[in-house]
Amino acid sequence: MDRKIFQMLLFGMCLLFSSSMYAQVKVSGVVKGSSGEALPGATIVVKGTTNGVVTNADGQYNITVPNAQSTLVVSFIGMESQQIAVNGKSSINV
Repeated sequence: MDRKIFQMLLFGMCLLFSSSMYAQVKVSGVVKGSSGEALPGATIVVKGTTNGVVTNADGQYNITVPNAQSTLVVSFIGMESQQIAVNGKSSINV
């Protein structure tokens, strides 16, 4: 194979891999209390941003994070906040 073609293929593969690694990721899940009850009104924020959502009446949420390495900060009045790494997951229950 010609060296120039090989270099172009390698460069293209690197671009493809890096763009998929940093693409936006949709995450959804349910936030529940310690006894299993849904927590409506819990806040989920992408750490270091102002991007956030609030859980619905069933404790469910949907959020788009900047990349698969993002961290979610989940908080609810009267409870300790939790930081959860997305790690490429599309479903995270708390």
